[in-house]
Amino acid sequence: RTPNIPDFLGKDNFKGRIIHTSQYQYDDVKDTHNPVVIGYAKSGIDVVTSIASENELPNPTLLFRSKHWVHDYATDNKVNRLFMKLHVDPHPSDGYLMRAFGKTFGLVRQLAVALLTRNFIQKFKLRQLDLVPNCDFFTDNSVRLPDGFPEYVEDGTITTVHDTIDTFTDNAILTTSGKEIKTDMVICGTGYTESWDFFSKELQDILVEDN
Repeated sequence: RTPNIPDFLGKDNFKGRIIHTSQYQYDDVKDTHNPVVIGYAKSGIDVVTSIASENELPNPTLLFRSKHWVHDYATDNKVNRLFMKLHVDPHPSDGYLMRAFGKTFGLVRQLAVALLTRNFIQKFKLRQLDLVPNCDFFTDNSVRLPDGFPEYVEDGTITTVHDTIDTFTDNAILTTSGKEIKTDMVICGTGYTESWDFFSKELQDILVEDN
């Protein structure tokens, strides 16, 4: 697989650098002004937190289009165990008892999710930071937070922008809401492009289309 850097509109006009999170190194941002990290997945949050933790580096901006549920290392195993125990989805062909069990378990699951997400909202101050996702915890790709991320957002060391990219200019990113983010360094936490060279071209196209 290869690092995926989207073909942003106006990218060729940008006079700064655009790299992938997998290529990030400390020296890349040492002499920059307002580095922008794109993406609210683990790599993006890890990199923006790493930049924020270094006093010698400029304060970064995290730009993302989707909010995800988050948890920390202390709750990582608990979340995984809870997911395995409460993810029950009986098939319509299952017997009455199995369907009834699934329905009852579904109610328990809803209660557990409500308590779990309420805890995360309070623990990580998601409401105050305007980072509460609009989706179910178990249908989302939960992100494990590195230490310090909520605190850096709260004190302004990390600026968060929930928006989509319209175009690049020579020295800024313009978002669809009209916001201009001045920057000379962009770090993309935008995943990877998978390679399926061992399949036929037709099957490769299907796999890419279905992600």
